[in-house]
Amino acid sequence: MTLKTNKLANPFRYIAGGRALWWGVPAIAAGSVLLWSSHMVQDSLIHFTFARLPLWQVAAWQSALWLLTALPLWTAGTLLSRSRVRLIDLLGTSALCQWLITALCLPGCLPPVRSALSDAARLFGNLPATEAPIAATATEHFRSAAGAWLLLDGVWSLLFLALYLLYLYRAYALCCNLSGAKAVTSYAVTMLAAGIASRFLYSWIY
Repeated sequence: MTLKTNKLANPFRYIAGGRALWWGVPAIAAGSVLLWSSHMVQDSLIHFTFARLPLWQVAAWQSALWLLTALPLWTAGTLLSRSRVRLIDLLGTSALCQWLITALCLPGCLPPVRSALSDAARLFGNLPATEAPIAATATEHFRSAAGAWLLLDGVWSLLFLALYLLYLYRAYALCCNLSGAKAVTSYAVTMLAAGIASRFLYSWIY
């Protein structure tokens, strides 16, 4: 395996700590702008919904989600690892992973995708009619080209969400010097708890 392939498979062996944080913070900012421009928000660690929030609120919430990910993972690693776990490493590498969330948000900026998502949200009762007026019925809507855009966006989103979770796991395991069942189980439990907490926190704030 070449050095370039190694860096792609696990970049956290080569960039971590403050350097990773330096490159990761712009990802949080970019993702916030993309979500805001699409009138969406990441209301939990793995879910997105429509919301017309000011840019500063979207950015503040994206920053909160980053901390709701990094801090629990650092806590779990500190409790389970025999090595010294540096908080800056988890903060930096988890921020760097946010570039995958930013990539996930890109299709939402395309007018056909945004229109299809808005129509689907209204059809399923997640968006008021005044926010996303449509002229077609539900059957006509999903027979139209909008259905294809929704499918493509869904595949794209699942791909980058899976990559985000995978790379975040690699960052966690490396920074905390964990492997095997201990790493996988602790990561899954921590992320599940953080996801539930983020959902409740979002509902309470917004």
